[in-house]
Formats: sequence, structure tokens, C-alpha cells
Amino acid sequence: MSSRRQFVSRVVAGTAASVAVGTVGYGTHDVLRGPKAKRLSIPSQPAAKLSVPRTFSRPVCRGSRCRVSR
Repeated sequence: MSSRRQFVSRVVAGTAASVAVGTVGYGTHDVLRGPKAKRLSIPSQPAAKLSVPRTFSRPVCRGSRCRVSR
């Protein structure tokens, strides 16, 4: 006859196994379904509107040294 501790461990193991199978199944289904990205058409704009003037400087820090990039 099984002890209560063994019963609880088997229930926990079964639950973990079913969650793992569900996760792998969902991932497999998601991969086989294909990409979700939709193609979008972006309207063309004049080049002047696309360029953003850089009016600010941001610090670039590497280790303990920082400098301002322009």
C-alpha cells in the first residue's frame, strides 16, 4: 500500500508532466502555424521629414569613464 507522501509526490509529478506536455505542444503548434507578422505598407515621406536634428547630447559610459557623444 502506498503512503500518503508517495501519493502526493506522484500527483505533483503528474501535474508537472502534464504542464510540460502542454507547454511543448503549444510551442510546437505556434511554430508550425507560421509567423504572425503582417505586412504593412509604409507611405513614403520626403527625406527632410525623416531626418531628426540632434539637439541633445547623451553620455556614453564604459566602466567608470563617461564622455558626451555628439
